[in-house]
Amino acid sequence: MFNAVLGIAVRRSKVEIRGSIFDKCIQIMAHADDVVVMGRRLQDVEEVFTSLVEQTNRMGLETIEKDNIYYSFTKAL
Repeated sequence: MFNAVLGIAVRRSKVEIRGSIFDKCIQIMAHADDVVVMGRRLQDVEEVFTSLVEQTNRMGLETIEKDNIYYSFTKAL
């Protein structure tokens, strides 16, 4: 049931789910109740994450803030 609701929330958030981070700016990956949002720009990741949280909240799912983990990577010089 969770996976079905999450799939609907992703589609409603208007995020392109085909392809990979190599040929687009954002990629979403999910396994069980974990979701990973990867992006080339922090702004893109924030927008997608906010949209996903809004959609999942509308459908009755809850995001637990203390369980969120954020990583930032940069190119090595």
